[in-house]
Amino acid sequence: MVRKIFFLAAVVAVVMTGGAARAEQAQPLQVSLFTPVQLVPVQESVRGLRLDLIYGENESVTGIDLGLANRANANLEGIEWGLVNINGGHTYGWQSGFVNVDGTRVVGLQTGAVNTVAGETTGIQWGVVNWNEGFVHGWQEGLFNYVGGDFLGWQDGGVNVVKGDVGGLQTGFVNLVDGHVDGVQAAFIWNYAKSVHGVQIGLVNATRSLNGLQIGIGNYNGNKNPFEFFPVVNWSF
Repeated sequence: MVRKIFFLAAVVAVVMTGGAARAEQAQPLQVSLFTPVQLVPVQESVRGLRLDLIYGENESVTGIDLGLANRANANLEGIEWGLVNINGGHTYGWQSGFVNVDGTRVVGLQTGAVNTVAGETTGIQWGVVNWNEGFVHGWQEGLFNYVGGDFLGWQDGGVNVVKGDVGGLQTGFVNLVDGHVDGVQAAFIWNYAKSVHGVQIGLVNATRSLNGLQIGIGNYNGNKNPFEFFPVVNWSF
């Protein structure tokens, strides 16, 4: 029994020592001309301030990240401003740039001409093009908005495309939803959803199954209850 206790204690000590060693690798200041011409090596992290004059690359960044082109192979936590921002893991905070490319998760505010997220987004995404492969929860504002998963919140733009389900509000010129809408679709030109529980308002409204109200010049309801097509107002409850 005593041997087991000593063995477990040794394992815990090794793990804690490894964690401490990794923590020590987080340096308070990084200045980079371009990788590898930089103070802190790529494989180490920065906790404090990073200045990337042309291009900088580190494992993770916590704090303030400023530069022309910024890259964190793992995570960013804090504020990141640059022309191009690339983060391989999660991003927590405010990211602003001409192009923002993120990995597993974004939580906070993302502003830029082009914002792309391979995973999920929670918060506000504001840009010309917003492209998300996963679930989005919050407010998305852009000329073209794309969500590969489900969307919950408010999506506003020229063209809004959601491959999954929508819960909340869509406003734009064209709203296209491959899944179910539980809420409101409002478009100047065209609203489409596989099924709708709520309201569609637009020049043309279409759904395969309606449980609610359609208001527009042309309204198509695929379940044909009571009408398959009816101008001005169509309904099904």
